[in-house]
Amino acid sequence: MKRIFSAMVLAGVMAAELTMGVGGLAAKPLGKIIREIGLTPDDFAMLSAAGESLYATGTPRPGKVVSWANPTSKSHGTAKLAAMRDNCAYVQHFAFPKGADKPKEIRTRVCRNAEGQWQLQP
Repeated sequence: MKRIFSAMVLAGVMAAELTMGVGGLAAKPLGKIIREIGLTPDDFAMLSAAGESLYATGTPRPGKVVSWANPTSKSHGTAKLAAMRDNCAYVQHFAFPKGADKPKEIRTRVCRNAEGQWQLQP
């Protein structure tokens, strides 16, 4: 349940990042944004887990890259730990939805709260 929730939160953050425009955020339903990107909910869960593996387990190493692939949807991608600063992990994702020639780049920042749990930040 925790992974599903974190994947949905990550999807919301990524949706905000992907719809950023000159005038600010464009209001779109999350389901529509996911369809426009071309990734399935399972793809988002895999993308989220790949990013989390870079900072939540072991010793985080900036520059480390992990890959993910969904054999069902044929989508794939990578997550790179771009930096660790001020108790925050900066992750750069490149997602290739099924049939895409170019990746969708998504950047996220996740910080430890006072209880030591990782939380997505704007």
